[in-house]
Amino acid sequence: MNKIFSNLRSIGISFTVRTIDFKKEIVTPEEAIMSALPIVKSDMLTLELMYTWLRHNSELIHAESLQKKIESETNPTHLAFLAGLLASTGDRRLLMVASKIKYSKKNVNDEVDKTLWLSVKFGQVEPDPIFLKFGLKISQLQEEDEKKFIPKKYFIQDNPFLFCRALFGTNWRADVAAVLSVRKFNPTEISNVLGCSYETAHRNYQSLKAAGWPKIEMNHLEEQP
Repeated sequence: MNKIFSNLRSIGISFTVRTIDFKKEIVTPEEAIMSALPIVKSDMLTLELMYTWLRHNSELIHAESLQKKIESETNPTHLAFLAGLLASTGDRRLLMVASKIKYSKKNVNDEVDKTLWLSVKFGQVEPDPIFLKFGLKISQLQEEDEKKFIPKKYFIQDNPFLFCRALFGTNWRADVAAVLSVRKFNPTEISNVLGCSYETAHRNYQSLKAAGWPKIEMNHLEEQP
């Protein structure tokens, strides 16, 4: 359980656990989100924290990388929650990913804890309209207080993927740069770690190395005025 919360802390959700040491373990933001799906179906707080973070930071999510991660997830309830979270952002790229998620909606509510749907069942609140589109009859979500999140300027500096995406844009080049900033990898290893094609890993590896990347130490960044 702590591992999941450490993953989420690495993207800026302020759980009281140690964050990831990226020099020892590579965890992309997309993997952090996917790892938490078994929890959100029974924990409204974690669900609303992820909901809030994604709505405010959707531009930092790599849609193509996430699409590849989704291919290995088979639990329909997990997929329904992921689709709802992505659609809630209103981000065109993530809406496209959500629309491509395929699963049977027949029994998606069976694994959902009653704390998420009991108020809906008794007519006390309306179901969340976005999640309802994906078969989930849960209470409407609310954004959590900003105090429950690490300030953006800090979590971007601490997470090599988010840092490089802020520099290069949210794409494979940024992710290859992130991997190279924490450890020496060859293109084959990069391809395996990120789940991208060898051609993508090799092309970006070569261009980044030609530019002398990495030149910036992640832990010694000076604050910009």
